[in-house]
Amino acid sequence: MATENGVNCFQAIAYWLQPCISDDAESGRLLAYSEINVTAVSHQAFCREILDSFLNKYLFQQQNINWHDGNVVSGPSIVVCPKLSRLTDDIKATLGALDIKGKPKIMLVVIHSCEDGVVPENLLTNRPDDRISDFTNILYSESKNSCYDSFTNSVAAHDIRRFIKYHFN
Repeated sequence: MATENGVNCFQAIAYWLQPCISDDAESGRLLAYSEINVTAVSHQAFCREILDSFLNKYLFQQQNINWHDGNVVSGPSIVVCPKLSRLTDDIKATLGALDIKGKPKIMLVVIHSCEDGVVPENLLTNRPDDRISDFTNILYSESKNSCYDSFTNSVAAHDIRRFIKYHFN
């Protein structure tokens, strides 16, 4: 059974997802949200593939996502940032490329590429910018070409569910 830092990942997922809402109690998946705004300003195809896969695996079907090709953010949005080099530089570049109108609620999702069982030492641990209301980290394995079960990904699923619940209802 997969573990991360001595924690059974399936137990961690069950713990983190318990308080989350669901329209399908049997599957535990979110199904009712009609349009969730998502933006990626760099490596769009990569970000879209990873986040679509993650959301489909942990939360809901992909048809609920409204991917924006542009860089304008004017309402609640999930902004995806791939960690390519230095985390602070990647976040600064992502946020710098956005044209943020007003004070929308923005969740920053950082995608880290690492293999199963390896936890990156540079996970985002605090809000990097006042324009960001929420943030989370997703772990992705290039060799498996997917997100894998881990404590970090279960926390990300919980964080994204909470953001959607409060900003897309």
